[in-house]
Amino acid sequence: MDEQERDPLELVLFPEDGGPPRPGTGDDPDVARALADVALIREQLGVLADALTAPPEPRVRPRRARAVAWALAACAALGVLGTGGAWLAARPGGGGVDGAGDDAKRTPGGIVACATDVAEGTVARAEPLPGEEAGAYRVVLRVERTYKPTGGGPGELAFEGWAADRSYYRPGARMVVVVSRLRGEGVLTFREDREPPGELGLPLGPVRDELEYGRAWVAAALAEGPADCSGEG
Repeated sequence: MDEQERDPLELVLFPEDGGPPRPGTGDDPDVARALADVALIREQLGVLADALTAPPEPRVRPRRARAVAWALAACAALGVLGTGGAWLAARPGGGGVDGAGDDAKRTPGGIVACATDVAEGTVARAEPLPGEEAGAYRVVLRVERTYKPTGGGPGELAFEGWAADRSYYRPGARMVVVVSRLRGEGVLTFREDREPPGELGLPLGPVRDELEYGRAWVAAALAEGPADCSGEG
């Protein structure tokens, strides 16, 4: 098969001669995006490798299992969700790809349709979940704006999140959160003072940080109009 007829991601991952892509192949926009995806996954796998080779600590087996699960989620996102999905799967607080094969889940509107709560506020407190692996937290958000359900007001929203570093959920950190109702799918978080996804995200215009990106992402989701959630309840 001619290289020009092959899928861009396949061309990057499986060159026909077994070596790197031929010079000039990265000039194709689709191939360039695939190369960026692969670079991101390699970076994340490097982080996971560091975690897996760290000195033993109590309950290391669950920690290892979670790390492997994140590696699989990040890799699967390339084939299931595309470029933006790879960014979501690889970031702290980001959801996995369970149930993401449904067409409704491939757009912001579909993801929000499967959410019980979409809100913005500041972290009030975060505590490690007892009996869970390292990195799992119960987070309480002091809500200042509710996107879903409509008509909601200020209050508190509790959810289970995951982060390699507890400081991600430091008290006072402002974030937008999207809490899925699907089993096995984590919460999406967009936190202030963190880099936006850039080319790995949706074209939502210039944003200062991940928080502003999250606001624009939610606005785009709501602008899609009503969507059905066909995943498990």
